[in-house]
Amino acid sequence: MKQPKAPANAKVDFKLDIKTVNFVGAPAPAQGNAAATAAAGTIKTVHVDNNGKMPLKVVILQEQKFSELGRTPDFKKGSFDVDLKTPVAKYHWEVFRPGDLEPCMKKRDETSASISPKCDLPSGLKSFGQQWAGKCVPTGAGGPMATCCARQRTTMALICKDIADICDDEQKICDGLVEKSAGAGKR
Repeated sequence: MKQPKAPANAKVDFKLDIKTVNFVGAPAPAQGNAAATAAAGTIKTVHVDNNGKMPLKVVILQEQKFSELGRTPDFKKGSFDVDLKTPVAKYHWEVFRPGDLEPCMKKRDETSASISPKCDLPSGLKSFGQQWAGKCVPTGAGGPMATCCARQRTTMALICKDIADICDDEQKICDGLVEKSAGAGKR
């Protein structure tokens, strides 16, 4: 590529300002090809593969201003797409578990048209059943022991609606612990 040079006898400084560059012979990116589309700077949809245990809410943010480009309307598992309001070359993303106020995972300056977030269960969630059982007192305060774990679960209805299968398992753990402690008290 030739660089412009001033004539040897020129007494004037000059500046070359290029506003537009046309590349001749460069192939246009194929539609639907995530890598080619991202390389061209026109990501219109982000493909998400969430193969973790937790359903996640995905939020895509504009690279410089952190304004929202797209999001899932609810918590999702599996593979799905998030359509962006405007095409971008680079973006930030954040994912949230049900009940989280802060993202459980995030990445800045993403250039790929697909992401694979995965968030484990929060540490407190792994012991909901034990926490619930600890609140079930044999004196019957708060209601009958037989329904204590179900009552404890209803206090977490917002979280359990999105992870019902996990809360079902935790309620079984709670019921088992309550039954075991009730049996131990009769000896």
